[in-house]
Amino acid sequence: MLWYGTWRVTHKLHSTLNIHFLIAGHTKFSPGCGSGLIKQAYKRTRVSILPDIAKVVENSSPKSRLNIPQLVGLEDGNL
Repeated sequence: MLWYGTWRVTHKLHSTLNIHFLIAGHTKFSPGCGSGLIKQAYKRTRVSILPDIAKVVENSSPKSRLNIPQLVGLEDGNL
């Protein structure tokens, strides 16, 4: 990536190049915590229909209410 940026500057496609790095230890995406909880709950739950998935999401973080399911449709096509 650094070489490509240097190439673009030397070929006058850009006049400058700014590169930003995250601080060590702060590279996690905060919503990733919620999806990790869903993944853990999904692995230990039997799911066969869409409302089952919604229940997994709802129960994945019961105390903090971090994950709140929002169904936008059902299997039969109704909203």
